[in-house]
Amino acid sequence: MISIDNVNGNEVDVHLHAVHTDGSTADYAGSYVVENGTITHGSLHLVATSGATHTPVPTTPSGPAGALNPAVTHSTIHSTICVPGWTATIRPPVDETEHLKKQQLAESSTADKDPSHYEEDHIVPLELGGAPSDPANLRPVRLSQARTDDQLENSLHRDVCDGSMTLTAAQSRIEQAKAAEALP
Repeated sequence: MISIDNVNGNEVDVHLHAVHTDGSTADYAGSYVVENGTITHGSLHLVATSGATHTPVPTTPSGPAGALNPAVTHSTIHSTICVPGWTATIRPPVDETEHLKKQQLAESSTADKDPSHYEEDHIVPLELGGAPSDPANLRPVRLSQARTDDQLENSLHRDVCDGSMTLTAAQSRIEQAKAAEALP
């Protein structure tokens, strides 16, 4: 998970917390410089690590990782996500997401495996630059939770498109919100 610690002019201080599949962690701190909407240079350095916990970190479908669409950057939002109807042009077919949903439910430890109780949801939604068909960005969520998520996703999308929030900040916020709702 990446968090923005401070913004001072065109310099952004960040913190990266990485959790490895063996449960070990690594923390990095650094900064990058933005000029004319483009990151021109940056650096990260290791500040802390922890050893393996011997309990593997869950992976998809319960992992909150998400995956991003490389075509969507802060400099392309007005030709991609902020264009009405754009997400419909990249949304994966229902038969593809239904198949993945059934597979992920079968692999999960949740007791309720009825696919009709779930929606195959993008961790980073398409309207915030999420990867359309990458299984790392798709997971089943209960229908009631999907409706709640939609409200936050729409609010963050509005904030990005009206310039009151950066795309990266919105992506980080939605990933944090969805990390808490993962299936077992």
